[in-house]
Amino acid sequence: AAGYLYFTSPRLYVSEAKVLVRYVRETTSAPTPDDDSQVKSPDARGEGILNSETEILKSLDLTKKVAEELGPDTILGTAQLDNTATNRAAAAIYQGIQLEVPRRSNIILVKFQNPNANIVQPVLRRVIELYQKKHVEIHREVGVLDELFRQQTDQARQDLAQTEEKLRTLKAQYGIISVEDTKKALIEELSAIRQQLFTAEAELEQRKAALGGLQSASTGTDTNQAPAAIPQDT
Repeated sequence: AAGYLYFTSPRLYVSEAKVLVRYVRETTSAPTPDDDSQVKSPDARGEGILNSETEILKSLDLTKKVAEELGPDTILGTAQLDNTATNRAAAAIYQGIQLEVPRRSNIILVKFQNPNANIVQPVLRRVIELYQKKHVEIHREVGVLDELFRQQTDQARQDLAQTEEKLRTLKAQYGIISVEDTKKALIEELSAIRQQLFTAEAELEQRKAALGGLQSASTGTDTNQAPAAIPQDT
């Protein structure tokens, strides 16, 4: 006789929601969900932004916080409570979360499925609430860093402008047109000075030679010179 085994999976209940992603830019104050003054929606190529947001939505830190707030007994049931209950409840939430990003969209579709129909909506609601809070915290920190970087950039630009102004002043003061022109002028001036020095040294050698000839002539013997007078007694 043949026997048959039937395996059945528990029925899953699903709750869905949509999350609009707006990327915060250049702000030092914490944005709020209703504040559009300092936000910019990612364009069609903003996959990097959306990927970062999905990582926040489906993270073990966030799902563990949801498990702690709602209670492991709510997620797992009272019969499964022990020292690992919180971690197992967080894992169950993590495994139940499904994310989808439609093409060319700044919307994230969030689904949570679980065999317990009573928890799918509360869990998904709390996941989104904690995500929004985390989103604000992260981008507020980014905004502060952006402001600091902007200040440093502005200071660097001011320093550069002051340096360029000093350089222009020095060029005007000393008649410098350009570094290359100044270098060329200095080389030409140095060549002229060297030529003058060479000419002066040549003239000096000629004068030394002429002076030596005169000295030799003055110390030599002259045969036509009259003998010295010898005094005589009278």
